Parts: sequence; structure tokens; C-alpha cells
Amino acid sequence: MKTRQNLIETAGRVFADKGYHASTSREICDLAGVNTAAVNYYFGGIRPLYEAAVSEARREVVIPPEAFAAILEHAEPLDQLKAYYGLMARRLLSPAERSWQIRLVTREMVTPTVSTLIVDEDFLAPQVHWLRDLLARMLDRPLDHPDIGRAELALNAPFMVLATVERGVLESIAPSLAEREREIEPMSCALETFALAGLQALARKCPGH
Repeated sequence: MKTRQNLIETAGRVFADKGYHASTSREICDLAGVNTAAVNYYFGGIRPLYEAAVSEARREVVIPPEAFAAILEHAEPLDQLKAYYGLMARRLLSPAERSWQIRLVTREMVTPTVSTLIVDEDFLAPQVHWLRDLLARMLDRPLDHPDIGRAELALNAPFMVLATVERGVLESIAPSLAEREREIEPMSCALETFALAGLQALARKCPGH
């Protein structure tokens, strides 16, 4: 069981960084420190290993109940949004061994591979509904207004980039990301600044346009 879990954890980090198609059993086994036949022995191939990693990642990617409760403790929608951005930035900018789950699930949702049936929106439904309701209140729009979907996509786009683009590429664009622990708060503030400015501009826009 220890070897099997070690393979899932190691493979999860590799899949999160490179995606399914660019990952190999040999690389995963080398990094895990096990025989190259271990993937076939424990999982029957790289595809079942990938599906096992995605399944495990799903359990970790949802905002934990205590963290979600802490977000909801803020009375003002603006403060809730700031808390959400801070939490997501910390999770995505943490070292690879602590953030592979959310990066893998996000990658699979953005660019589906062999695991489409494993990843669906139902497990994220509470978070999705909360965010849409928050945006509706901040924009003073009904939930079915097109601006809600536009704002939701714009708000989550930076997280999709942080989750799916290889870290070396990100660091070549923003070298400060190499110091991940130190960069968490500044990056969170930058994301908040752009997000809130965009929401304020959208709120000022005539709802019919």
C-alpha cells in the first residue's frame, strides 16, 4: 500500500506539471524510486494510474469545510472574495508536492484527456453556486445574467493559468514566482486588485449591454 500510494503521489505531481500525454511510466517510477515495472504491477498501466491520481485529487481539491466557513464569516461580499483569492493563491503557489491535486484537476477540466468521466462539475457545485451568488450580489445582476458567467470566467482564469502552465514557463514570465512562499501574498494582492477593478467596471456598465 505504501508503494501504491507513493506512485499515486509521484505520478500526480508529474501529471500536474506535464499532463497525461507528456508523462511516462519510466519517469514516474524513477522519481518514486521503484522498479520500472511497478506501474503495471500495481495499476495495470499508466492510464489506470492517471485515473487513480485524478480520483484522489478530486477529494483534495474542494475547499475544506473549515476554510469555506472562514470565508463565509466575512459579512461583506468584497471581503469574502478577498478571502477566496487569498486561499486559492496560497494553494496554487505552494510547493508542488502540496498543490498537485488542485493543479491536476484544473488541468483535466481545462484540457480533458482520458479521464473525462471522472471529472465533472458536481463535486465543485457548492463552491460554484457560492461564487455565482456572490458575483450576482456584487454586480447587482440576476443569477442568469450573462455578466455573471463572464465575471466568473475572468475571475478564475488566473487560477487556471497558475494550475496548468508549467512552472518553469511561469517563472520565465514572472521570475518572482520562483520564490513561491514569499510570492503568495503579493500575488494574491495583485489578483485581487485586477479582479476588483474589473468587477467595479462591470458593475458600472449598463446591465443591458
